[in-house]
Parts: sequence; C-alpha cells; structure tokens
Amino acid sequence: MNNNKKYETIVHYIINSCDDIRKLGSIKLNKILFFSDTEMFIRKNRTITNDKYIKRQFGPVPKKY
Repeated sequence: MNNNKKYETIVHYIINSCDDIRKLGSIKLNKILFFSDTEMFIRKNRTITNDKYIKRQFGPVPKKY
C-alpha cells in the first residue's frame, strides 16, 4: 500500500471513529496521526505511515504534508 493510500485509510478511520466531526480540526487530526504512529512504533517497532514528523507551533505535522 502506498503512503497516500495509508494516509487516506487512517484519516477515514479517525473520522469515522469521531463522536463529533465538528470537533476534529487539522491540529487534532495531526496529533492523532502522530500518537497513532508513535504507539505503533512502541508496540511493533514500525509506524503506520512510514513518515517523519516535524515540530510546529501547535504540534507535530507529517513531514510529507
């Protein structure tokens, strides 16, 4: 699965898991992606997205985007 498809799949999963989609903005979505990747790395020694993150003012952002 290519990286774009992985992002699409995980973002759809996160959106479908939200109780209130209006409370899910880009900052929160980026943090969920970061913590999901981090948790996967801790458990399985690999990430979901195979991407690196960069530090921004309001939290981590995938380097690719």
